[in-house]
Amino acid sequence: MIAKLIGSIIIFSPLARASWDLWAFTLIHLVSLVILIIWLIRLNFIKYEFSKTSLDFPILFILAFAFLSFFLSVNKYNSRNEFLNLVNYVFLFYVIVNYIKTTKERKIFLYLLFAIGFIVSVIGIYQSFNGISKVYSTLINPNILAGYLVMLIPLAVSYIIERFIDTNRCKNRLYNSWVIVSIFLMFITLVLTGSLGGLVSLYIGLLIMFSVYLRYNKQNTKIKLPLIMVSLISGFFIFFLIFYKFGESEVSNRIFWWLGALRMIQDRPLTGVGTGCFGDVYLKYKTGELNSLYAHNYFLQMGAEVGLLGLGAFVWMLVIFFRQVIKKLKSPLYIGFLSSISAILIFSLIDYNLCIPVNSILFWAILGMYFGIDAKEVKVNNYILKWLLNIVLVLAIIFGSIVVIKPFLASQRLVWGSNALNEGEINKAEELLKSSITLDRLNPAVYERLSELYDRRGNIDKSIETLKQAADLVPDNAFLYYKLGVLYEKKREDTVAISKFQKAISLHYQKIIYHVALGRIYEKQGLKELANDEYRIIRKLEETNK
Repeated sequence: MIAKLIGSIIIFSPLARASWDLWAFTLIHLVSLVILIIWLIRLNFIKYEFSKTSLDFPILFILAFAFLSFFLSVNKYNSRNEFLNLVNYVFLFYVIVNYIKTTKERKIFLYLLFAIGFIVSVIGIYQSFNGISKVYSTLINPNILAGYLVMLIPLAVSYIIERFIDTNRCKNRLYNSWVIVSIFLMFITLVLTGSLGGLVSLYIGLLIMFSVYLRYNKQNTKIKLPLIMVSLISGFFIFFLIFYKFGESEVSNRIFWWLGALRMIQDRPLTGVGTGCFGDVYLKYKTGELNSLYAHNYFLQMGAEVGLLGLGAFVWMLVIFFRQVIKKLKSPLYIGFLSSISAILIFSLIDYNLCIPVNSILFWAILGMYFGIDAKEVKVNNYILKWLLNIVLVLAIIFGSIVVIKPFLASQRLVWGSNALNEGEINKAEELLKSSITLDRLNPAVYERLSELYDRRGNIDKSIETLKQAADLVPDNAFLYYKLGVLYEKKREDTVAISKFQKAISLHYQKIIYHVALGRIYEKQGLKELANDEYRIIRKLEETNK
Protein backbone atom coordinates (compact mmCIF):
# COMPACT_ATOMS: atom_id res chain seq x y z
CA MET A 1 0.00 0.00 0.00
CA ILE A 2 2.78 2.42 0.92
CA ALA A 3 4.63 1.68 -2.32
CA LYS A 4 1.45 2.42 -4.29
CA LEU A 5 0.99 5.76 -2.49
CA ILE A 6 4.60 6.69 -3.25
CA GLY A 7 3.90 5.79 -6.87
CA SER A 8 0.83 8.06 -6.87
CA ILE A 9 3.01 10.99 -5.81
CA ILE A 10 5.57 10.16 -8.51
CA ILE A 11 2.78 10.09 -11.11
CA PHE A 12 0.92 13.15 -9.84
CA SER A 13 3.83 15.55 -9.29
CA PRO A 14 4.83 16.09 -12.96
CA LEU A 15 1.27 16.00 -14.28
CA ALA A 16 -0.01 18.71 -11.91
CA ARG A 17 2.03 21.61 -13.38
CA ALA A 18 5.19 20.41 -11.63
CA SER A 19 3.25 20.58 -8.30
CA TRP A 20 4.20 24.25 -8.22
CA ASP A 21 0.72 25.45 -7.19
CA LEU A 22 -0.31 25.34 -3.54
CA TRP A 23 -3.29 23.05 -4.18
CA ALA A 24 -1.10 20.45 -5.88
CA PHE A 25 1.49 20.26 -3.13
CA THR A 26 -1.27 20.27 -0.50
CA LEU A 27 -2.52 17.01 -2.04
CA ILE A 28 1.02 15.61 -1.93
CA HIS A 29 1.27 16.61 1.75
CA LEU A 30 -2.03 14.85 2.48
CA VAL A 31 -0.91 11.66 0.70
CA SER A 32 2.32 11.80 2.70
CA LEU A 33 0.30 12.06 5.92
CA VAL A 34 -1.68 8.97 4.87
CA ILE A 35 1.63 7.17 4.25
CA LEU A 36 2.79 8.21 7.74
CA ILE A 37 -0.41 6.85 9.31
CA ILE A 38 -0.02 3.50 7.52
CA TRP A 39 3.67 3.41 8.45
CA LEU A 40 2.78 3.99 12.11
CA ILE A 41 0.29 1.09 12.00
CA ARG A 42 2.83 -1.22 10.34
CA LEU A 43 5.44 -0.33 12.94
CA ASN A 44 3.16 -1.39 15.76
CA PHE A 45 1.59 -4.48 14.22
CA ILE A 46 4.31 -5.93 11.99
CA LYS A 47 7.82 -4.89 13.03
CA TYR A 48 9.18 -1.83 14.76
CA GLU A 49 12.31 -1.02 12.78
CA PHE A 50 13.68 1.76 10.60
CA SER A 51 16.34 1.92 7.92
CA LYS A 52 19.38 3.98 8.83
CA THR A 53 21.48 5.79 6.19
CA SER A 54 24.75 7.67 6.16
CA LEU A 55 22.83 10.84 5.20
CA ASP A 56 20.95 11.05 8.49
CA PHE A 57 23.17 13.65 10.12
CA PRO A 58 23.57 16.04 7.16
CA ILE A 59 19.80 15.83 6.53
CA LEU A 60 19.16 16.65 10.18
CA PHE A 61 21.39 19.72 9.90
CA ILE A 62 19.73 20.83 6.65
CA LEU A 63 16.33 20.70 8.34
CA ALA A 64 17.65 22.44 11.46
CA PHE A 65 19.14 25.38 9.56
CA ALA A 66 16.04 25.67 7.35
CA PHE A 67 13.89 25.73 10.51
CA LEU A 68 16.09 28.43 12.03
CA SER A 69 15.87 30.50 8.86
CA PHE A 70 12.05 30.42 9.16
CA PHE A 71 12.15 32.34 12.45
CA LEU A 72 14.51 34.95 10.99
CA SER A 73 12.83 35.05 7.59
CA VAL A 74 11.85 38.21 5.70
CA ASN A 75 8.65 36.44 4.61
CA LYS A 76 7.49 33.80 7.09
CA TYR A 77 4.61 32.76 4.83
CA ASN A 78 6.93 31.67 2.01
CA SER A 79 9.48 30.22 4.42
CA ARG A 80 6.89 28.11 6.21
CA ASN A 81 5.58 26.69 2.93
CA GLU A 82 9.07 25.93 1.61
CA PHE A 83 10.12 24.36 4.92
CA LEU A 84 7.07 22.07 4.81
CA ASN A 85 8.01 21.12 1.24
CA LEU A 86 11.56 20.31 2.35
CA VAL A 87 10.26 18.16 5.21
CA ASN A 88 8.09 16.29 2.72
CA TYR A 89 11.02 15.68 0.36
CA VAL A 90 13.03 14.22 3.24
CA PHE A 91 10.07 12.14 4.39
CA LEU A 92 9.63 10.67 0.90
CA PHE A 93 13.37 9.92 0.86
CA TYR A 94 13.06 7.85 4.04
CA VAL A 95 9.87 6.13 2.88
CA ILE A 96 11.64 5.02 -0.31
CA VAL A 97 14.69 3.93 1.68
CA ASN A 98 12.42 1.76 3.86
CA TYR A 99 10.03 0.40 1.24
CA ILE A 100 11.87 0.34 -2.12
CA LYS A 101 14.62 -2.06 -1.11
CA THR A 102 14.60 -5.24 -3.18
CA THR A 103 15.73 -5.57 -6.80
CA LYS A 104 12.15 -6.27 -7.88
CA GLU A 105 10.76 -3.21 -6.05
CA ARG A 106 13.48 -1.00 -7.53
CA LYS A 107 12.77 -2.37 -11.01
CA ILE A 108 9.03 -1.61 -10.70
CA PHE A 109 9.81 1.88 -9.39
CA LEU A 110 12.18 2.54 -12.30
CA TYR A 111 9.55 1.34 -14.77
CA LEU A 112 7.10 3.80 -13.21
CA LEU A 113 9.60 6.65 -13.63
CA PHE A 114 10.27 5.73 -17.25
CA ALA A 115 6.54 5.47 -17.96
CA ILE A 116 5.94 8.97 -16.58
CA GLY A 117 8.90 10.23 -18.63
CA PHE A 118 7.30 8.61 -21.68
CA ILE A 119 3.91 10.30 -21.04
CA VAL A 120 5.42 13.71 -20.34
CA SER A 121 7.54 13.42 -23.50
CA VAL A 122 4.59 12.45 -25.72
CA ILE A 123 2.67 15.50 -24.47
CA GLY A 124 5.71 17.71 -25.13
CA ILE A 125 6.13 16.38 -28.68
CA TYR A 126 2.40 16.93 -29.27
CA GLN A 127 2.87 20.57 -28.19
CA SER A 128 5.64 20.91 -30.75
CA PHE A 129 3.29 19.71 -33.51
CA ASN A 130 0.83 22.39 -32.35
CA GLY A 131 3.32 25.19 -32.95
CA ILE A 132 4.87 25.66 -29.51
CA SER A 133 8.52 26.49 -30.19
CA LYS A 134 9.85 25.54 -26.73
CA VAL A 135 7.78 22.76 -25.24
CA TYR A 136 7.05 22.42 -21.53
CA SER A 137 4.57 19.49 -21.52
CA THR A 138 2.69 19.35 -18.19
CA LEU A 139 5.36 21.30 -16.32
CA ILE A 140 5.52 25.07 -15.86
CA ASN A 141 8.28 25.97 -18.32
CA PRO A 142 10.79 24.35 -20.71
CA ASN A 143 13.77 24.47 -18.34
CA ILE A 144 11.88 22.67 -15.57
CA LEU A 145 10.86 19.96 -18.05
CA ALA A 146 14.49 19.76 -19.16
CA GLY A 147 15.64 19.27 -15.56
CA TYR A 148 13.11 16.48 -15.06
CA LEU A 149 14.29 14.67 -18.20
CA VAL A 150 17.96 15.23 -17.36
CA MET A 151 17.49 13.08 -14.25
CA LEU A 152 15.45 10.36 -15.97
CA ILE A 153 17.48 9.79 -19.15
CA PRO A 154 20.74 8.65 -17.44
CA LEU A 155 18.75 6.24 -15.23
CA ALA A 156 17.03 4.78 -18.29
CA VAL A 157 20.30 4.50 -20.25
CA SER A 158 22.03 2.74 -17.32
CA TYR A 159 19.08 0.36 -17.05
CA ILE A 160 19.39 -0.59 -20.74
CA ILE A 161 23.18 -0.96 -20.52
CA GLU A 162 22.77 -3.27 -17.53
CA ARG A 163 20.42 -5.48 -19.50
CA PHE A 164 22.47 -5.28 -22.69
CA ILE A 165 25.59 -6.68 -21.04
CA ASP A 166 23.69 -9.28 -19.01
CA THR A 167 22.36 -11.92 -21.42
CA ASN A 168 20.09 -13.35 -18.71
CA ARG A 169 18.27 -10.02 -18.47
CA CYS A 170 17.92 -9.54 -22.22
CA LYS A 171 15.42 -12.33 -22.67
CA ASN A 172 12.37 -10.10 -22.21
CA ARG A 173 12.90 -7.85 -25.22
CA LEU A 174 9.49 -6.21 -24.86
CA TYR A 175 10.43 -4.42 -21.62
CA ASN A 176 13.81 -3.39 -23.00
CA SER A 177 12.24 -2.11 -26.24
CA TRP A 178 9.74 0.24 -24.61
CA VAL A 179 12.44 1.66 -22.31
CA ILE A 180 14.59 2.35 -25.40
CA VAL A 181 11.60 4.08 -27.03
CA SER A 182 11.13 6.13 -23.82
CA ILE A 183 14.79 7.20 -23.92
CA PHE A 184 14.44 8.26 -27.55
CA LEU A 185 11.25 10.27 -26.87
CA MET A 186 12.68 11.88 -23.72
CA PHE A 187 15.78 12.97 -25.62
CA ILE A 188 13.71 14.40 -28.49
CA THR A 189 11.57 16.28 -25.97
CA LEU A 190 14.67 17.61 -24.22
CA VAL A 191 15.89 19.01 -27.56
CA LEU A 192 12.45 20.53 -28.18
CA THR A 193 12.62 22.41 -24.86
CA GLY A 194 15.43 24.50 -26.35
CA SER A 195 17.25 24.30 -23.01
CA LEU A 196 20.97 24.61 -23.62
CA GLY A 197 21.67 24.03 -19.92
CA GLY A 198 19.66 20.83 -20.03
CA LEU A 199 21.52 19.49 -23.06
CA VAL A 200 24.94 20.41 -21.65
CA SER A 201 24.22 18.87 -18.25
CA LEU A 202 22.81 15.70 -19.84
CA TYR A 203 25.86 15.43 -22.10
CA ILE A 204 28.22 15.76 -19.12
CA GLY A 205 26.14 13.26 -17.12
CA LEU A 206 26.20 10.71 -19.94
CA LEU A 207 29.90 11.38 -20.56
CA ILE A 208 30.55 10.55 -16.90
CA MET A 209 28.48 7.38 -17.32
CA PHE A 210 30.27 6.22 -20.47
CA SER A 211 33.72 7.06 -19.12
CA VAL A 212 33.14 5.17 -15.88
CA TYR A 213 31.53 2.25 -17.66
CA LEU A 214 34.41 1.87 -20.13
CA ARG A 215 36.93 2.08 -17.29
CA TYR A 216 35.33 -0.69 -15.25
CA ASN A 217 34.21 -2.84 -18.18
CA LYS A 218 37.25 -2.95 -20.46
CA GLN A 219 36.55 -6.55 -21.39
CA ASN A 220 33.17 -5.65 -22.93
CA THR A 221 34.23 -4.33 -26.33
CA LYS A 222 30.90 -4.73 -28.17
CA ILE A 223 29.53 -1.49 -26.69
CA LYS A 224 32.77 0.50 -26.60
CA LEU A 225 32.76 1.91 -30.15
CA PRO A 226 29.07 3.01 -30.12
CA LEU A 227 29.59 4.84 -26.83
CA ILE A 228 32.65 6.67 -28.12
CA MET A 229 30.88 7.64 -31.36
CA VAL A 230 27.79 8.91 -29.52
CA SER A 231 30.00 10.95 -27.14
CA LEU A 232 31.96 12.59 -29.99
CA ILE A 233 28.91 13.44 -32.11
CA SER A 234 27.02 14.80 -29.09
CA GLY A 235 30.08 16.82 -28.08
CA PHE A 236 30.27 18.60 -31.44
CA PHE A 237 26.51 19.29 -31.30
CA ILE A 238 26.73 20.74 -27.77
CA PHE A 239 29.77 22.86 -28.67
CA PHE A 240 27.86 24.34 -31.60
CA LEU A 241 24.89 25.21 -29.40
CA ILE A 242 27.08 26.88 -26.76
CA PHE A 243 28.82 28.96 -29.43
CA TYR A 244 25.46 29.89 -30.97
CA LYS A 245 23.73 30.97 -27.73
CA PHE A 246 26.61 32.38 -25.67
CA GLY A 247 25.94 35.96 -26.70
CA GLU A 248 22.28 35.93 -25.67
CA SER A 249 21.02 38.00 -22.75
CA GLU A 250 20.26 34.89 -20.67
CA VAL A 251 23.94 34.61 -19.76
CA SER A 252 24.34 38.21 -18.53
CA ASN A 253 21.04 38.06 -16.64
CA ARG A 254 22.25 35.03 -14.70
CA ILE A 255 25.41 36.85 -13.71
CA PHE A 256 23.30 39.67 -12.22
CA TRP A 257 21.14 37.17 -10.32
CA TRP A 258 24.22 35.38 -8.99
CA LEU A 259 25.71 38.68 -7.83
CA GLY A 260 22.46 39.47 -6.03
CA ALA A 261 22.60 36.11 -4.23
CA LEU A 262 26.22 36.71 -3.22
CA ARG A 263 25.28 40.09 -1.76
CA MET A 264 22.51 38.45 0.26
CA ILE A 265 24.99 35.89 1.59
CA GLN A 266 27.38 38.70 2.49
CA ASP A 267 24.66 40.48 4.51
CA ARG A 268 23.24 37.37 6.25
CA PRO A 269 25.87 34.62 5.99
CA LEU A 270 24.69 32.44 8.89
CA THR A 271 20.90 32.47 8.80
CA GLY A 272 20.07 33.61 5.28
CA VAL A 273 16.97 35.57 4.31
CA GLY A 274 14.63 32.57 4.79
CA THR A 275 13.72 29.56 2.67
CA GLY A 276 11.77 30.56 -0.41
CA CYS A 277 12.52 34.27 0.07
CA PHE A 278 15.07 35.03 -2.63
CA GLY A 279 12.44 36.75 -4.79
CA ASP A 280 11.22 38.86 -1.85
CA VAL A 281 14.67 40.29 -1.22
CA TYR A 282 16.25 40.36 -4.66
CA LEU A 283 14.85 43.79 -5.58
CA LYS A 284 16.93 45.25 -2.76
CA TYR A 285 20.11 43.78 -4.25
CA LYS A 286 19.44 43.79 -8.00
CA THR A 287 21.90 45.37 -10.41
CA GLY A 288 20.47 44.17 -13.72
CA GLU A 289 17.19 44.95 -15.42
CA LEU A 290 15.20 41.74 -14.89
CA ASN A 291 13.65 40.65 -11.61
CA SER A 292 13.68 37.00 -10.60
CA LEU A 293 12.15 34.72 -7.99
CA TYR A 294 15.22 32.50 -8.20
CA ALA A 295 18.99 32.90 -8.28
CA HIS A 296 19.32 30.45 -11.21
CA ASN A 297 21.98 28.66 -9.19
CA TYR A 298 20.63 26.29 -6.55
CA PHE A 299 23.77 26.42 -4.42
CA LEU A 300 23.85 30.22 -4.32
CA GLN A 301 20.11 30.31 -3.65
CA MET A 302 20.45 27.86 -0.77
CA GLY A 303 23.31 29.92 0.67
CA ALA A 304 21.25 33.10 0.36
CA GLU A 305 18.10 31.57 1.87
CA VAL A 306 19.34 29.29 4.67
CA GLY A 307 22.87 30.59 5.13
CA LEU A 308 26.29 29.08 4.57
CA LEU A 309 25.82 26.50 7.32
CA GLY A 310 22.71 25.12 5.62
CA LEU A 311 24.52 25.11 2.28
CA GLY A 312 27.46 23.35 3.95
CA ALA A 313 25.12 20.62 5.26
CA PHE A 314 23.74 20.10 1.75
CA VAL A 315 27.26 19.86 0.28
CA TRP A 316 28.19 17.45 3.09
CA MET A 317 25.26 15.25 2.06
CA LEU A 318 26.39 15.27 -1.57
CA VAL A 319 29.99 14.43 -0.63
CA ILE A 320 28.77 11.36 1.28
CA PHE A 321 26.70 10.26 -1.71
CA PHE A 322 29.56 10.64 -4.21
CA ARG A 323 32.10 8.96 -1.92
CA GLN A 324 29.84 5.94 -1.46
CA VAL A 325 28.62 5.57 -5.04
CA ILE A 326 32.14 5.87 -6.49
CA LYS A 327 33.10 2.72 -4.55
CA LYS A 328 30.39 0.71 -6.34
CA LEU A 329 30.77 1.79 -9.95
CA LYS A 330 31.17 -1.69 -11.45
CA SER A 331 27.38 -1.93 -11.64
CA PRO A 332 25.68 0.09 -14.44
CA LEU A 333 22.79 0.91 -12.08
CA TYR A 334 25.13 2.65 -9.65
CA ILE A 335 26.72 4.48 -12.57
CA GLY A 336 23.19 5.59 -13.51
CA PHE A 337 22.62 7.02 -10.02
CA LEU A 338 25.95 8.85 -10.23
CA SER A 339 25.34 10.36 -13.68
CA SER A 340 21.70 11.29 -12.95
CA ILE A 341 22.54 13.20 -9.75
CA SER A 342 25.65 14.71 -11.38
CA ALA A 343 23.63 15.94 -14.37
CA ILE A 344 20.95 17.72 -12.29
CA LEU A 345 23.57 19.27 -10.01
CA ILE A 346 25.46 20.61 -13.03
CA PHE A 347 22.19 21.97 -14.43
CA SER A 348 21.48 23.53 -11.02
CA LEU A 349 24.60 25.67 -11.37
CA ILE A 350 22.79 27.73 -14.01
CA ASP A 351 19.10 27.18 -13.25
CA TYR A 352 16.58 26.68 -10.45
CA ASN A 353 15.30 23.15 -11.16
CA LEU A 354 15.68 21.89 -7.60
CA CYS A 355 13.59 24.81 -6.32
CA ILE A 356 10.55 23.32 -8.07
CA PRO A 357 8.68 20.49 -6.25
CA VAL A 358 8.52 17.97 -9.09
CA ASN A 359 12.28 17.97 -9.60
CA SER A 360 13.09 17.99 -5.89
CA ILE A 361 10.77 15.02 -5.40
CA LEU A 362 12.56 13.12 -8.17
CA PHE A 363 16.00 14.15 -6.85
CA TRP A 364 15.25 12.86 -3.34
CA ALA A 365 13.55 9.76 -4.76
CA ILE A 366 16.71 8.85 -6.70
CA LEU A 367 18.80 9.34 -3.57
CA GLY A 368 16.30 7.18 -1.67
CA MET A 369 16.58 4.37 -4.23
CA TYR A 370 20.35 4.38 -3.95
CA PHE A 371 20.58 4.53 -0.15
CA GLY A 372 17.81 1.96 0.24
CA ILE A 373 20.10 -0.69 -1.28
CA ASP A 374 22.55 -0.87 1.62
CA ALA A 375 20.52 0.79 4.39
CA LYS A 376 20.99 -0.72 7.85
CA GLU A 377 17.95 -1.84 9.83
CA VAL A 378 17.57 -0.49 13.36
CA LYS A 379 15.14 -2.43 15.54
CA VAL A 380 13.40 -0.75 18.47
CA ASN A 381 12.80 -3.25 21.28
CA ASN A 382 12.47 -0.94 24.27
CA TYR A 383 8.78 -0.64 25.24
CA ILE A 384 9.08 2.92 26.60
CA LEU A 385 10.99 4.13 23.54
CA LYS A 386 8.33 2.64 21.26
CA TRP A 387 5.60 4.58 23.03
CA LEU A 388 7.63 7.79 22.92
CA LEU A 389 8.16 7.34 19.18
CA ASN A 390 4.45 6.61 18.74
CA ILE A 391 3.54 9.80 20.56
CA VAL A 392 5.96 11.79 18.41
CA LEU A 393 4.55 10.30 15.20
CA VAL A 394 0.93 10.87 16.26
CA LEU A 395 1.71 14.49 17.14
CA ALA A 396 3.49 14.86 13.78
CA ILE A 397 0.36 13.58 12.01
CA ILE A 398 -1.94 15.93 13.93
CA PHE A 399 0.33 18.97 13.60
CA GLY A 400 1.05 18.17 9.96
CA SER A 401 -2.65 17.99 9.15
CA ILE A 402 -3.24 21.40 10.72
CA VAL A 403 -0.30 23.20 9.08
CA VAL A 404 -1.14 21.69 5.69
CA ILE A 405 -4.92 22.10 5.57
CA LYS A 406 -5.35 25.52 7.20
CA PRO A 407 -3.05 27.45 4.80
CA PHE A 408 -4.77 25.81 1.83
CA LEU A 409 -8.23 26.77 3.10
CA ALA A 410 -6.94 30.28 3.83
CA SER A 411 -5.57 30.67 0.29
CA GLN A 412 -8.88 29.44 -1.08
CA ARG A 413 -10.74 32.13 0.85
CA LEU A 414 -8.23 34.71 -0.35
CA VAL A 415 -9.06 33.84 -3.95
CA TRP A 416 -12.80 33.94 -3.28
CA GLY A 417 -12.47 37.21 -1.38
CA SER A 418 -10.39 38.80 -4.14
CA ASN A 419 -12.96 37.75 -6.74
CA ALA A 420 -15.78 39.20 -4.63
CA LEU A 421 -13.84 42.45 -4.22
CA ASN A 422 -13.25 42.69 -7.96
CA GLU A 423 -16.99 42.21 -8.53
CA GLY A 424 -17.89 44.94 -6.04
CA GLU A 425 -19.30 42.64 -3.35
CA ILE A 426 -17.53 44.47 -0.52
CA ASN A 427 -19.24 42.87 2.48
CA LYS A 428 -18.80 39.35 1.17
CA ALA A 429 -15.17 40.07 0.33
CA GLU A 430 -14.50 41.39 3.84
CA GLU A 431 -16.00 38.28 5.43
CA LEU A 432 -13.92 35.96 3.26
CA LEU A 433 -10.67 37.87 3.72
CA LYS A 434 -11.09 38.04 7.50
CA SER A 435 -11.82 34.32 7.49
CA SER A 436 -8.58 33.79 5.55
CA ILE A 437 -6.62 35.73 8.19
CA THR A 438 -8.21 33.67 10.96
CA LEU A 439 -6.94 30.50 9.30
CA ASP A 440 -3.50 31.84 8.36
CA ARG A 441 -2.08 35.06 9.79
CA LEU A 442 1.21 34.86 7.85
CA ASN A 443 0.01 35.63 4.31
CA PRO A 444 0.70 39.32 3.52
CA ALA A 445 -1.43 39.18 0.36
CA VAL A 446 -4.61 38.90 2.45
CA TYR A 447 -3.83 42.06 4.43
CA GLU A 448 -2.99 43.87 1.19
CA ARG A 449 -6.36 43.00 -0.34
CA LEU A 450 -8.19 43.88 2.87
CA SER A 451 -6.41 47.25 2.91
CA GLU A 452 -7.65 47.86 -0.62
CA LEU A 453 -11.18 47.02 0.54
CA TYR A 454 -11.05 49.58 3.35
CA ASP A 455 -9.64 52.17 0.95
CA ARG A 456 -12.62 51.66 -1.34
CA ARG A 457 -14.91 52.27 1.59
CA GLY A 458 -13.10 55.51 2.30
CA ASN A 459 -11.70 54.30 5.62
CA ILE A 460 -8.11 55.40 5.06
CA ASP A 461 -7.00 54.91 8.67
CA LYS A 462 -8.17 51.28 8.67
CA SER A 463 -6.59 50.77 5.24
CA ILE A 464 -3.23 52.10 6.50
CA GLU A 465 -3.38 50.00 9.65
CA THR A 466 -4.05 46.82 7.67
CA LEU A 467 -1.38 47.55 5.07
CA LYS A 468 1.14 48.11 7.87
CA GLN A 469 0.44 44.57 9.03
CA ALA A 470 1.32 43.33 5.55
CA ALA A 471 4.52 45.40 5.54
CA ASP A 472 5.49 44.01 8.95
CA LEU A 473 5.22 40.48 7.52
CA VAL A 474 7.41 41.30 4.49
CA PRO A 475 9.62 44.25 5.50
CA ASP A 476 11.59 44.11 2.23
CA ASN A 477 8.55 44.51 -0.03
CA ALA A 478 9.03 47.92 -1.67
CA PHE A 479 5.59 48.00 -3.28
CA LEU A 480 3.81 47.89 0.09
CA TYR A 481 5.73 50.97 1.26
CA TYR A 482 4.84 52.70 -1.98
CA LYS A 483 1.17 51.92 -1.39
CA LEU A 484 1.48 53.20 2.17
CA GLY A 485 2.98 56.41 0.81
CA VAL A 486 0.01 56.80 -1.56
CA LEU A 487 -2.43 56.33 1.33
CA TYR A 488 -0.63 58.83 3.56
CA GLU A 489 -0.54 61.33 0.69
CA LYS A 490 -4.27 60.83 0.25
CA LYS A 491 -4.63 61.47 3.98
CA ARG A 492 -2.56 64.65 3.47
CA GLU A 493 0.25 63.52 5.75
CA ASP A 494 2.95 64.39 3.23
CA THR A 495 5.89 64.06 5.61
CA VAL A 496 5.01 60.45 6.41
CA ALA A 497 4.26 59.80 2.74
CA ILE A 498 7.75 61.02 1.78
CA SER A 499 9.35 58.64 4.29
CA LYS A 500 7.39 55.71 2.83
CA PHE A 501 8.35 56.59 -0.75
CA GLN A 502 11.98 56.89 0.32
CA LYS A 503 11.77 53.50 1.99
CA ALA A 504 10.34 51.98 -1.20
CA ILE A 505 13.19 53.50 -3.23
CA SER A 506 15.80 52.17 -0.80
CA LEU A 507 14.40 48.68 -1.36
CA HIS A 508 13.96 48.95 -5.13
CA TYR A 509 15.91 51.88 -6.53
CA GLN A 510 15.27 51.04 -10.20
CA LYS A 511 11.47 51.31 -9.99
CA ILE A 512 10.54 54.52 -11.79
CA ILE A 513 7.04 54.96 -10.29
CA TYR A 514 8.55 55.31 -6.81
CA HIS A 515 10.73 58.21 -7.96
CA VAL A 516 7.76 59.74 -9.78
CA ALA A 517 5.67 59.63 -6.59
CA LEU A 518 8.48 61.16 -4.51
CA GLY A 519 9.22 63.86 -7.11
CA ARG A 520 5.55 64.75 -7.34
CA ILE A 521 5.14 65.19 -3.60
CA TYR A 522 8.38 67.24 -3.40
CA GLU A 523 7.07 69.49 -6.15
CA LYS A 524 3.73 69.86 -4.39
CA GLN A 525 5.54 71.03 -1.25
CA GLY A 526 7.65 73.52 -3.22
CA LEU A 527 10.89 71.52 -2.84
CA LYS A 528 11.89 72.02 -6.45
CA GLU A 529 15.56 71.03 -6.13
CA LEU A 530 14.68 67.71 -4.52
CA ALA A 531 11.97 67.16 -7.12
CA ASN A 532 14.42 67.86 -9.95
CA ASP A 533 16.85 65.36 -8.44
CA GLU A 534 14.17 62.69 -8.66
CA TYR A 535 13.30 63.64 -12.24
CA ARG A 536 16.97 63.38 -13.23
CA ILE A 537 17.08 59.90 -11.70
CA ILE A 538 13.96 59.00 -13.69
CA ARG A 539 15.57 60.08 -16.96
CA LYS A 540 18.70 58.03 -16.22
CA LEU A 541 16.60 54.97 -15.41
CA GLU A 542 14.59 55.40 -18.60
CA GLU A 543 17.77 55.61 -20.67
CA THR A 544 19.15 52.52 -18.96
CA ASN A 545 15.98 50.53 -19.64
CA LYS A 546 15.88 51.39 -23.36
